Amino acid sequence: MSKVAVTPVKVLQTNDTELVNRTNKRIRREAYVWTTLEHENILTFNGVIDGFGSLPAQVSPSMKNGSHDNYLKQSQFT
Repeated sequence: MSKVAVTPVKVLQTNDTELVNRTNKRIRREAYVWTTLEHENILTFNGVIDGFGSLPAQVSPSMKNGSHDNYLKQSQFT
């Protein structure tokens, strides 16, 4: 079993149905584009999952150094 990273998308105005619907479409469009990308520096895309808020979350492989934020905080480059 592989570890995965689940990246939920937050919308501040969840009562704005039009905004939530537009954001949902953008997430799914980005997911589609991500599935077509193949490069050694781009993570594979595992899919989307519901249940982490009002919008779908993106699923990708977990990296040994954690998120890019954690990596930059711990690295010599910051």
